[in-house]
Order: sequence, then structure tokens, then C-alpha cells
Amino acid sequence: MGIDERVEQITSWIDVKFNDTRIVGIWGNIGVGKTTLARVLYNKLSSHFKHLSFVANIRETSLHKGIECLQRQLIDDILRSPNDVSIDKISVIKSQFMNKKVLVLLDDIDAITDFNALIGDISWVKAGSIVIVTTRNKKFLDEAKVDHKYEVNKLTLNESLILFSRHAFQKDYPIKGYEILSHSIVSIIAGLPLALKVIGSCLYEQSRGVWNNISKKLMEVPHQQVQEMLRICYEELNDMEQQIFLDIACFLIGSSKQSPTYMWDACGFFLRNGIEVLSRMSLIEIDEDDKLRMHDQLRDLGQKIVHLENPKEPQERSKLWKYEEAAYVLDSNKGTCKIEALRFDEYGYKRSYKGEQFKELAHLRYLQVCGGNFAGDFQILLSQLRWLQWERCPSNFEAANFHPKKLVVLNLSWSEISEDWGGWDPLKVVFL
Repeated sequence: MGIDERVEQITSWIDVKFNDTRIVGIWGNIGVGKTTLARVLYNKLSSHFKHLSFVANIRETSLHKGIECLQRQLIDDILRSPNDVSIDKISVIKSQFMNKKVLVLLDDIDAITDFNALIGDISWVKAGSIVIVTTRNKKFLDEAKVDHKYEVNKLTLNESLILFSRHAFQKDYPIKGYEILSHSIVSIIAGLPLALKVIGSCLYEQSRGVWNNISKKLMEVPHQQVQEMLRICYEELNDMEQQIFLDIACFLIGSSKQSPTYMWDACGFFLRNGIEVLSRMSLIEIDEDDKLRMHDQLRDLGQKIVHLENPKEPQERSKLWKYEEAAYVLDSNKGTCKIEALRFDEYGYKRSYKGEQFKELAHLRYLQVCGGNFAGDFQILLSQLRWLQWERCPSNFEAANFHPKKLVVLNLSWSEISEDWGGWDPLKVVFL
């Protein structure tokens, strides 16, 4: 709502034909639409630039994966080629960006150290470049010395009602008989676009009983607790749809829409075409490249739900996506049959994954590793595995009896393997 006017105001500060460099800061509270506004602005400006990068979820990614992961994405985007994982990233940014006019969107950033590691002194980029940052922290914008600051405020009551109605009724206003309920719900949500969109979508074509029930639940939510509002819609999903939602929140944001459907179908999750249900309820989005996207507040909600399965004992949760927790469980041989999905990111680049570490993971269906190697005997192990994503796997294959017989998705991206790679024969046993 009102996004065109907001974009117009910001672009009035920028003239892409001029040769000076601009840093634009967009700030505001959780759920007010900072990223949406920044994305529209980025898309509008993109036709004027050959070198672009949209670096999303910086605060979260930097915390759990480290700033180097984000530096690599920025360099890959701008230089349009994958870079060596061992090189000094700041040196590359300083030396290679200086002769390039770039458009960069740094989304959800609040630490000046992260900003300095990605863009640093604005002289690192060619004159005429534009950097857009989104943040919850207004003080950060002063530290980053942005040229222009734009605060995203909550929607007005009238704007909120229109946005809610578009998702709940496919109109700009409530249908007859739902006016009072709609005004009540919109007043509780208090101008937060994400919650208005998701709650409205959740109520689309639902009975009055569902409307009354959700309205009552919203009244019990502490003031403007966005995640608690969103959780109400998550609870409206059936068990299989909830599992699909949690898989996306923990592992599959940015994945192609089609690939995980093979896994879910093989696991019996695809009973009601779950992707379409989640999309209709605005819990996920499918972008123009047919990839799965999810708002960071919905992602955080999904990860929180899994964390609360057992806050103190990670081995008692269904999904582990943080390297420290996954490494702790495997290295201490504390794996359990409750673990269904496991990821080792780039911190585990030189790891060795031994067969005995997977002995108790009888229900593991999703495994993602980066680098490292499998070693030891995997006889009768990984019997339920449907998805194996092994990026940058080594040229030598050390595991014995590696036959995940229910595998339906195999991803060996960024791997330098030949036709003589030792993993082909055991994997052919799976697929033939």
C-alpha cells in the first residue's frame, strides 16, 4: 500500500545519470515493509546497472554463517563468477569493484563491522554506484554515513483495511456481513503489512467460525508481537503442510520450487499440494525464477518452532541447520531417530563424516553438507534419505557401502569431480 509514492520519494533523491555515489538507508520496525520497499526500489533502478547484488538477511546470516559467506555472494554477483574460498575477500572488493558502477542492496544489516566488510569506504566502488541498506537500527545509519534516510512507518487504518481486504476478499473493502470483524482484526494488527497480508490470506474463503476463532486468538497476542500473529496462521495448516513450511524456513529458502517436491512426495507430504496452500496463505512466495522465498519474520517463526521442540537438547529436535549444533550432535555421537534433516554449512568444509556418526539417525531424510568427505562403512545407514546436497565434494570418495536407496534428489554443485569419481558406482546402485 502506497509503495509507489514511497519509491518515488526516494528516487527523487537519486539521479542515476549523475556521477556521484549514493547510500540510501531505509529503516523501521519489524514487519513494516522495509525489505519490500527496498526490493521495489532495487528493481526499478536495476536497468541502469550492469553489476548488481541483493544480499539478503545479513544480520541472521552473519551471525550463523559468518561475514565471509556474504562477501562471497557479493563478489560472485558483481564479478559474475564463483570465487576461490581461500582468497582475501576485502582485497577483492577493494581492487575489483573500484572500476565498476554497482547497485547493491544490503538487507537487514545493523552492525557497522558487517557494512565495512561488504562495502566499507564508499570509495571502494566506482562513482555513480548506489548502495541501499535496510535496518531496524537508526543509529547504524549514522555510523554508516548514509546520504539519505527514509523511515518506513506503519500503514494508516484505511490503508490497512484495503491491504487486508485484498487478501481476505480479493477486493479493496470487506464484503457484506464481515465489516465489523474486518475492522476489529485490522485494528489489532495495527498497520503491520506482513501480518495484514498473511492473516488476510489465511481467512480467504473461510467460514465465519474460523474468522471468529482467529479474531479471538489475535486479541490474546501481546501488542504487536508479529511472530505470534503469524503463528496463528501456521497452526491452521495440517501436519504435512506444517512440515513443508518448516523445511523451507530451515533449509530451502532460495531453492527451486520443483526440487523439494520430489522429496516431499517421496515422504508422503504432498497430500494437498502443500506448496500452493502455503503460497495462497502468503506464508511463502514463488519468485520470477520459480524459487522459494519467505519473509524473514516467517523464517524466524519456523526456526523458532523447531528450536522449541527441545531448547536445551538439539539432538531431540527434528531439524538442525546451525553448524555448531549439528557438529555437537555428530561429534558426540548423540544422534537420535528424531532428527529428520541436517545441514553442515561452510564451517564444515574440511570435515570427515563417519558412518558410525549416522547410526542412530534412522529417520534422516535431508542431508546438506559443504565440502568434507564421507568415510567408513555406511552399510544399512541413511535408509530413509531422500535428499543429499553435497557441494564442493572432493575428487576422492572414501565411504564404503554408501547406498541411500530412497534417494530422489542429488545435488553435487561446485564439485570438481570427473567421470572416474569413486562415488558414481555406489550411487548408480541407488538410481538403477
